[in-house]
Amino acid sequence: MRKKINMKNFVQKFNRCFKKTFSKNLYRFSHFKVVFGDLFHISNKIYNTSEHLKAVMKWLCFAQDVTKSGGVSVGYSFSKGWLPAYPETTGYIISTFFNYANYSSNLEYRKRAIQMCDWESRNQLSNGAVMSGGCEEKSQEKGKQPAVFNTGQVILGWCRGYRETKDKLYLNCAKEAGDWLVEIQDEDGTWRKGLSPIPNSPSVHTYHARVSWPLIELSIITGEEKYKEAARRNLDWVISQQNRKGWFINNSFHNNRDPITHAICYTIEGILEAGILLDEEKYKRAAIFSAKNLLDCFEKDRKLYASYNGDWKSKDNYTCLTGNAQASLIWLRIFEITKDPRFLNAALRMNAFLKTTQNLYSKNPGIRGGIKGSHPIYGGYCPLFYINWAAKFFADTLLLEEKITQK
Repeated sequence: MRKKINMKNFVQKFNRCFKKTFSKNLYRFSHFKVVFGDLFHISNKIYNTSEHLKAVMKWLCFAQDVTKSGGVSVGYSFSKGWLPAYPETTGYIISTFFNYANYSSNLEYRKRAIQMCDWESRNQLSNGAVMSGGCEEKSQEKGKQPAVFNTGQVILGWCRGYRETKDKLYLNCAKEAGDWLVEIQDEDGTWRKGLSPIPNSPSVHTYHARVSWPLIELSIITGEEKYKEAARRNLDWVISQQNRKGWFINNSFHNNRDPITHAICYTIEGILEAGILLDEEKYKRAAIFSAKNLLDCFEKDRKLYASYNGDWKSKDNYTCLTGNAQASLIWLRIFEITKDPRFLNAALRMNAFLKTTQNLYSKNPGIRGGIKGSHPIYGGYCPLFYINWAAKFFADTLLLEEKITQK
């Protein structure tokens, strides 16, 4: 005897199956469109700056929502989908959300920034450090490795959270993290302990200048000189690694590879922001010298390649979009200091290019409004991947462009 079909259940199952299959194919098609567009140099349409800024902030909101924790996802991978929350970059995304809340007068972004601060506090290690890698949510501390660079970036977020809310939880977290950094720092100002477990990585890093900047922020808030002294030791070592052409030794993520613009700009930005906070000419001068040489490369080739050697030459045929956004942000900051229009013009041209790489209308929320690791997307840095730190720096440079151009 045949079993009678329950049509209601059948229709529901069919709809679920259809939606799942359609969704998979839709996403695969959206991936194909991006790869195809980059392969044949098809650019996205440019809209006004506020539209691009709004779109990238919505992408970051979605990246936060998918984790269901308060932290921001590493990003959207064509092969793995959305990845877990990332403590390092969530740390410096906090300031971006506070800044956008002020720009847009939308308090939702302030609320989200506070959620990030809380999430970082829940995941702080017992020694005060911040872990390396991605993080679902704190469960067991065993096996989680502390990371110097990540800790510095989260200190930035906690300091901003404290300035905005006066919640002493964030200040205490920042102080514990700062104490750990001071404790493990070597006499020459470097950090050889607590390095992220990157294969074939140098033992010292000049891009740790972006750890010194947060320590100075912490020193200003707390009035404790030990943080500033540790930052100065590191910054003095960093500028000693600068060659006659403004390029920094020990600045690559991997041995025997030229540093990518992402790392180069980490170093420049750390020295520049530290120099501004300390009003120290030697730091500002070193940062501007390096940024000017990067600007020369951009003007000569009408683009920045992904990496550069000590003579500012590159073997690459693709560009690192994170480094591009950081370079633009640095040039705008230097324009604010020097009023040299060359830096402003370069930044506006770079931002115009970055806008052409941003898709504002894809049906795939992993793509819509986000920024790729590489352009073309199959380039060597984070291939086939939309990453949260590229989105963060793109938002930062657009926010600063809006501030400067509206003046």
